[in-house]
Amino acid sequence: MASVPSALIGLSYSGKDANGNCLWNGCANVKIGLYEGATTFGHMIASFNTNTNAWVAQYVYKRLRFLNNRYISQVSALVFLAVWHGLHSGYYACFFMEFVVMNFERDLSNYVKQYPRLVAILNAGPLKYIKFVVLKLYVIVFMGYCLGPFVLLKLHSIKDEGIIFTPPKGILPNHGGYSIQLPFPKRTCSKRLLYAQQQQQQQQRSPTRDARLRCEAVTSRTLVSQVSDG
Repeated sequence: MASVPSALIGLSYSGKDANGNCLWNGCANVKIGLYEGATTFGHMIASFNTNTNAWVAQYVYKRLRFLNNRYISQVSALVFLAVWHGLHSGYYACFFMEFVVMNFERDLSNYVKQYPRLVAILNAGPLKYIKFVVLKLYVIVFMGYCLGPFVLLKLHSIKDEGIIFTPPKGILPNHGGYSIQLPFPKRTCSKRLLYAQQQQQQQQRSPTRDARLRCEAVTSRTLVSQVSDG
């Protein structure tokens, strides 16, 4: 929505392409095609908030190249983003999960690429459509768990909304060294919803309670005045 007024006032004009067509992507911050067709968390990150990602990659991630450790550079960039957003624990939980998920996807992708025949089978015929649906469901389902802390911000809110989950009884290790777990909510009923219902019931009872308190106050003042007169 912001791209339209930016183009109308000329703010997003970025010159012309090789064919002489005007370019209006100077303020573009989302890659819509990649975002809608994303089948990995890497696609989601690469397609959203692209200007911020490019800035952090240039001035934080690449500046730590002298450490010769990709993980330290990645963690430092994510901590910088978390501090940039604020001090709530939800920000740090969200970016921590980004670190875990991105490395999981990278390691799993490298492992699968060791079997070219398997890759060819998955990308041919009807299997490529099945693979797309499965990966799309993977992104949609687990994105909620990763972004939940970012929205709720505080730890007690995350617990109350059931975002914190416990692993199932059976944990199946895969060849990549990770555990295949499904997110089972730790709480089936939100404490926040229960608290809201209790507050609503208390407000419904409050007029009767206030009337009783006023009656008791009037009675007390009457007794005091009678004693004083006596």
